[in-house]
Amino acid sequence: MVEHEAIRSYQALSEEYLAAAEAVAAAGHLAPAYHNALHALELAVKAALASRLPRVPRTHNVGGLLGQEFLDELGADVCARVNRLVHAYDAPRYPDWEAPPDARDDLAFIATFVRGRLPRLLAEGRA
Repeated sequence: MVEHEAIRSYQALSEEYLAAAEAVAAAGHLAPAYHNALHALELAVKAALASRLPRVPRTHNVGGLLGQEFLDELGADVCARVNRLVHAYDAPRYPDWEAPPDARDDLAFIATFVRGRLPRLLAEGRA
């Protein structure tokens, strides 16, 4: 397991990227908002994984690992959505990106994960 300070660093950085995503979305810039939100989600997942694994994964595609470690706590639907979202990580960085129809719902889901689910996992000692 990774040290508590490192886990908290991932969590804090995740919260920063989420705040940036929300500010950029409020200014009407969906692509950068979506990308920042996806990065916030990735960091939140890494915080959770760091609490169970010997080291933090050095990849963007951490959704599958989340499902392996937290399926019972989060459920299949949440794990599948996280996996889908982290696979979309690169897309909003390019000019041909088209926002998915549920982009605003994705942003809300990510905010709930970062601010709601992750802190509960960490506080309950399940993570």
